[in-house]
Amino acid sequence: MRGRLWLKFFKKVMNEKWKEFGDDITDSKWTESMKEVLDEVAEMSNCYRFMIKSKNKDEFHGEYLGIDCIYTDRREQPWVEDWCPPVPPSVAIEHENSYERGKILYCLWKILCVHADVKVLICYQSKTEEVKSLIEYMEDFIWEGGFMRSESGDLLLIIGDDSKSNSDWKKYFSIFEWRGDKLKKIALN
Repeated sequence: MRGRLWLKFFKKVMNEKWKEFGDDITDSKWTESMKEVLDEVAEMSNCYRFMIKSKNKDEFHGEYLGIDCIYTDRREQPWVEDWCPPVPPSVAIEHENSYERGKILYCLWKILCVHADVKVLICYQSKTEEVKSLIEYMEDFIWEGGFMRSESGDLLLIIGDDSKSNSDWKKYFSIFEWRGDKLKKIALN
């Protein structure tokens, strides 16, 4: 899977579900709504989804590798010991509700350390200026750590700007993609 394909599915689901998020939503309800979005994206991607606190006990669930959400390709191969998928992750996703940079950076570090085709971090900031500052901070972190090399897969950062919480999701979220040597904003149309 490639990052732009994952993003195409994410956009489609967000277009359908954004109104369910609401203005007065609690953090826990927001997280549940985001899990539903990620479930639908996994289904559209023809992937299994592993995420903590699955509502359906018959579904695969659990926080594998300490990552909030992992997708793997659907394959017919048998699982190892009934709990270990026979393929590496296709997508690794971290979702952080806190504005705290240390927590956000830790989530970024976790997905950058996983061998997955696509790495996605969804996080939030309280103001537009903080979104810009956070992007610069994360770019420096990636560069200084030597994380994104040509074989590292695709990286998407989806940052919600809570000063725009009454907006359409395309104005609320800014999406950035690692291209070559920096994070570049993707136009949402």
